[in-house]
Amino acid sequence: MSNVTYKVVLLLAFRMALDVGYVFYVYPKFSYAGFTMGDMTGNMWLKVALSYLLMVIYMWLMIKESRRIAYLIFFLLSIFIVFPMLSLWALSSRSTTMLIMTMAGMALFYISSRVMPGFSIPLVKGGMAPIFMLASLLTLALFYPLVMHGTFNVNFDLLRVYDYRASVHESIGRVGGYALSWLGKIIVPALTAFFYYKKNYLLVLVFFILQLFLFAVTTHKEFIIYPFVVILVMRLYNNRRDVICSLLEVLLLSLVAIEIAGMIDDAARVYVAAVISRIYHVIALNFYEYYDYFQNHPFVFWSNSMLGWLMPYPFDYPVPVLIGSGRYGEGTDAFANAGFIASAYMHAGFAGIMLYSVLLGILVKITESLTSGRVPYDFGAAVSTIAYLQLVNTDLTTALLTHGIAMSMLVLFLLGHHRIWKQGKNNL
Repeated sequence: MSNVTYKVVLLLAFRMALDVGYVFYVYPKFSYAGFTMGDMTGNMWLKVALSYLLMVIYMWLMIKESRRIAYLIFFLLSIFIVFPMLSLWALSSRSTTMLIMTMAGMALFYISSRVMPGFSIPLVKGGMAPIFMLASLLTLALFYPLVMHGTFNVNFDLLRVYDYRASVHESIGRVGGYALSWLGKIIVPALTAFFYYKKNYLLVLVFFILQLFLFAVTTHKEFIIYPFVVILVMRLYNNRRDVICSLLEVLLLSLVAIEIAGMIDDAARVYVAAVISRIYHVIALNFYEYYDYFQNHPFVFWSNSMLGWLMPYPFDYPVPVLIGSGRYGEGTDAFANAGFIASAYMHAGFAGIMLYSVLLGILVKITESLTSGRVPYDFGAAVSTIAYLQLVNTDLTTALLTHGIAMSMLVLFLLGHHRIWKQGKNNL
C-alpha cells in the first residue's frame, strides 16, 4: 500500500471513529448541551455520504507527504476543527454555510503559506542566557502576586482544579496572566524540547517537574500534556516515516481505545463521552453556534479588544458567555470559547475569516523562516505545535500575544544560531 493510500485510509478511519463516538457516546450523554441527532432517514444517510465526499475533496491538501511546519499546523487544525465539524454537520442539523466557510478559510491559510516567499531574518547571538533571564522574570511576575495575596497553593487533585483557578487568576492580574501562559505553554515546554534534543535527560526531568509544579500551583490541566507533546513531535520528526501518518496512528488508536473502554465498562461511558466531546465535538459545536448567533446580532469588529477605543462593544457580556448561557441557561458558569475561524466570523463575517486565514499564513511562514536553516526542524516543529494548537479554541489576536505564538517566535529567534546547537550538553 502506497503512503498516500495509507494516509487516506487512516483519515477515513479517524472520521468514522469520530462518528461512532458522537452517535454512541456524546449524543446519548450530552443531548441537553446542544448535541442533536438527525432522523435516521434516507436524507440523513445521504448527508453522511455527502460529508465524506466533502472530506475527500478537502483531503487533497492533506495527503501529500510533507515535513513543513505549515503542513503540520494545517493537519492538526483540520483534525481538531474541520473533521468534527463534518461529523456534526452530517449527523445533526448544522449550518452548511459555516462548514464551507471554515473549510475555505483553512484551505486559504494553507495555500497562502505555500505561495508566500520566506522572510529573511538576521541571526543573533542570543542563546540560552536571554531565555533563562526571560523565564526568571516571568516566574517572578507569576509567583510574587500569588505569595503576596496568600493564594499560593499546591494542588494535584484534578477534581478540584476549578476551586483554585478563579482565585489564582484574580491574584496574579493581567501581567501575571501573560507570565503564566508564556511559561506553561511556551518557555518550559521549549526548554524541555531543547534539552531533549541535547540528550540531557536530567534537565528534561527537571523541566518536567517544573511543568508539573506549574500545574499544581495554577490548576491548568493542559500544562501536564505539553512536555509529552513536544517530545512526541520531535520523535516523529526524527523517524523516517511520514509524520502525518504517525500522528494519525496515535490519534486514531487513542480514540478507538477510549471508545472500546466505554464498551467494556458501562460505568465509564459518561467519562468516555466527556473526553471525546471535550477534545473534538464541543469546539465544532461552538463554531456552529457562533455562526447561528451572529445571523441575528451585529458583528463585533474587534470592539471587544484592539478597536474598543474606536467603536462601542455591542453586548453587555463577552460573546463566549452569551453563547454558553444560551446553551445552558442564564446564570450558568459556561464560557463557550471558539477557535480562530469562529472568532473571525464573530468580528467581520466571511471577510473576517478570509483576513484571519491570510494573516495565519503569514505568521506560519514567519515561523518557518525562523526554523529552516536556523534551528533543528524537529525542535521548531515541536515548539510551533503547542503555540498554534491554541487556535483550536482561541481568537487569532489572543493566541498571538496571550497564548504564546509571538513568544514561540521569540524563542526560535533567540535560539537561531548554529553554535547553540553544536555545543555539547556540558557547555550550555
